[in-house]
Amino acid sequence: MTTFRDGDFQRKSTEFLTWLRKLRGASVSSKIHIADMRSRKAGRGIIALDDIEENEELFCIRPTDLLTVQNSTLSKRIPDVFNKLDSWMSLILVLIYEVGQEENSKWWPYLQILPEYFDTLMFWSSLELAELQGSSVIAKIGKDDADRSFVDSLLPLVQDYNSLFGKFASVFDSIRGEEALLEVAHRMATLIMAYAFDIEENDGSDDGCDDNPSTLHGSSKAMIPLADMFNADGDMINAHLLQQGFLMTMVASKETKKGQEIFNDYGQRPRSDLLRRYGYITDNAKIWDIVELDSVELQLVKDWDVLEVGYDLRRQSHREIFEFPTALVLVIHAYTMNGDAFNAAAMAGDVPDKMQLSRNVASVLTKIIVSRFKSYSTSIAQDMVLLSNSELDGRRRMAIEVRLGEKEILAVALDSARARIEALNQKDLAVTSDQESTQETTAKKKRW
Repeated sequence: MTTFRDGDFQRKSTEFLTWLRKLRGASVSSKIHIADMRSRKAGRGIIALDDIEENEELFCIRPTDLLTVQNSTLSKRIPDVFNKLDSWMSLILVLIYEVGQEENSKWWPYLQILPEYFDTLMFWSSLELAELQGSSVIAKIGKDDADRSFVDSLLPLVQDYNSLFGKFASVFDSIRGEEALLEVAHRMATLIMAYAFDIEENDGSDDGCDDNPSTLHGSSKAMIPLADMFNADGDMINAHLLQQGFLMTMVASKETKKGQEIFNDYGQRPRSDLLRRYGYITDNAKIWDIVELDSVELQLVKDWDVLEVGYDLRRQSHREIFEFPTALVLVIHAYTMNGDAFNAAAMAGDVPDKMQLSRNVASVLTKIIVSRFKSYSTSIAQDMVLLSNSELDGRRRMAIEVRLGEKEILAVALDSARARIEALNQKDLAVTSDQESTQETTAKKKRW
């Protein structure tokens, strides 16, 4: 969830749409409207004012009006600086510059409607993050690394070229320079993570909203006004963003009725990733939840090219048997081979075909999952009790829902591994019983 603190929420939305419609070559359908969705903690969203047909254009914008490093005047004023920065740091620096210009920025009506506060994990306190104990998502936050990068790469620049950064100039040059830089850089980095799009660069021509072919020259990140106002919610997608010729165009991917919200496609992300990147979770993304298992190392699994940093167990619907990652099964298989089998596999060099779980592999999986369960400080039952409290809200509820989703996957996986062991045990018992029966029959025949 993102937070907007201004008291002129709708006015700024209207001013932004007016500005966008006035851009040369841009078009915005009269059938869409920016709605205030703060009551359901969704910031802004796009609502259909009339029925919309499949493939109907919702808006388009020229590449020269996207907020990119190339389009910002900062890249012309200090061009050499950008040769030393990667694309991520470059766009952060440009956003700091453009926000610092306030009304003098070309994109000011757009910048005004972007959120100032976030519920992404980067901004959680250590006490709040403790609610996610056991989840691998904590290791992906990387706040300390980001801080070092901002101080090393950006602080010298905003101080050396202090006068360029408008409203931030005085604070960047003060005793609070580093603190202020970290605060604003984290906001800009979060905006990029949550709102930026990857686009293909072209040769610079643009002719308005038509279907002219383009000459592409690589890709870059861009802030696309209005495109980032379309929310996402699992399988409710009814629009998608296209790069058509020299234009960015949002198109309806299915029929949408008047009054319905229009959702863009941001990919199939587990709720832990939604919380990390965007600061919210949704029940519709529950089907894409994952829980990560740490990796192990062995030369044979390197040869098989199945060694990974970790292995994702995914929520699986409508499956009678839990499907473990093939790479993980092969890694455990390599570790549980006896000496002769191990040497033979190493000599052969071939990667084994997808295999059913052996008793040894299932037993190791059981131990791994039980160990993974212990990394959480609460049980499934305890989390369900906590979530039953209607007064529980905000970051703590989201954290509990994320960790409960991971534990639900582990529980199903554990049941499946144990069921496999039991099935193999029953099979062995049946074989033993058949053998004993055969031996008894043979003994009786000999007596006769």
